[in-house]
Amino acid sequence: MDIEKAKRSYNDQMQRARVRGIGWGFTFKTWVRTWRLKVGPKWQSLRGRGKHDLCMARKGDAGTYCPSNVECITNSQNSKDKVASGRQAFGMRQGSAKLDSKQVADVYQHNGCLRELQAKYKVSYTNVWDVRSRRSRKRETVGLALGSGCQCGIKGIRCVRGF
Repeated sequence: MDIEKAKRSYNDQMQRARVRGIGWGFTFKTWVRTWRLKVGPKWQSLRGRGKHDLCMARKGDAGTYCPSNVECITNSQNSKDKVASGRQAFGMRQGSAKLDSKQVADVYQHNGCLRELQAKYKVSYTNVWDVRSRRSRKRETVGLALGSGCQCGIKGIRCVRGF
């Protein structure tokens, strides 16, 4: 076992838990012991950030990180569990969101120039385009009628292809 690598991994996971406001009930020794018991002696080579690599996840994605409340599963399974439990961040819960749900609805249903929306909400043109084309924020536009969009071609300005 590479002790230095294990310490870095332990500190990294502990810091991420604290930033997310999740309790941490491990010492370095109990953390390593938990990995060894649940995965085996080659645990360090099996954990990582790839979808088939293992991570330490909380059971039901709830409670603190402690030996009795964690399981070692693939990152792919952890992502599926987040979606199934309704804890997957989307919309305003997703950290980089620029528009709230009401603004998303306005952008999607808007009948005018998308450049106007860009200026109105102080977001990039791509943010507006992605909502209109349903590349982002799909869950918030379900059941809404798509506005007729840009009429800039009438003014001699080409704003958006297809809208």
